[in-house]
Amino acid sequence: MDKYNEDEMKEYLSKKLDFIKFLDFDQLSKYNHGHLRYKNNPLRDFTLSEFSTYNRIFSLYDKCKRGRVLEIGTFIPTIPLGLKKMGYKVVTVEKTEFYGDTYKPVIKCLEKNNIDFYDLDIIDKAEIKKLGSFDYINLIAVVEHLLGSPQELFKSIHSLLKKDGKFIFEVPNLASFKRRINFLISGTNPMGNYADYFLSEYPFEGHHRLMNYNEVLYLFKNTDFEILKFIPFNKKSNSKNSIVKILEISQKVFGDKYADSLLVIAQKK
Repeated sequence: MDKYNEDEMKEYLSKKLDFIKFLDFDQLSKYNHGHLRYKNNPLRDFTLSEFSTYNRIFSLYDKCKRGRVLEIGTFIPTIPLGLKKMGYKVVTVEKTEFYGDTYKPVIKCLEKNNIDFYDLDIIDKAEIKKLGSFDYINLIAVVEHLLGSPQELFKSIHSLLKKDGKFIFEVPNLASFKRRINFLISGTNPMGNYADYFLSEYPFEGHHRLMNYNEVLYLFKNTDFEILKFIPFNKKSNSKNSIVKILEISQKVFGDKYADSLLVIAQKK
């Protein structure tokens, strides 16, 4: 297996995900009005803009033994496609009832690339039996979208993960340095643009509850998982603005609890 290369992966995914420019963003934004801002250039603004996070995930997997991966909350299948390229057997789960027919091109892409797709509720104990067991389970940028407690979701993950399997978890940090500064200077709501929430139909599918460093520790302590590595990280910015650069340097000085995102590698207790 060739060693992971960030530039090669970005080029590969850009080609594989080119189809998202044909997605109906008017339909996709029905329950999250914020998706409309990605309509003009979805590949750049909706996918490649988050590549620093994807790159971190791929870099982790590059060091792991190839095995069976479950991706929960697929939506745009950037990580599944990348992991498939790296030699993993990938299974994806997404509940598509609010997406309508506009999600069909995504399913077609997954099938074309031999990635199994299941349209089911991940907390339905009867439904998830058909999935089998996994060496790795990803919950990347999902938990903040939940309408309620993640307890049942974590129970499902626990039941699907092999005894020696790894659980990869990531959530935006509510208490990040950037969010603190934006709130302090301009009063910006750390939960995002209120208009996106107001203009969305019910149920809103955007961010309901971000988490901070201590809350992630609490979550794993109370869900029968043991944290192997806690990796807070900051997202790369391509901005040449000197103020942005100063803020990024300051963020590193303040440490882990001020990072942009909170990444965990865990296993069953």
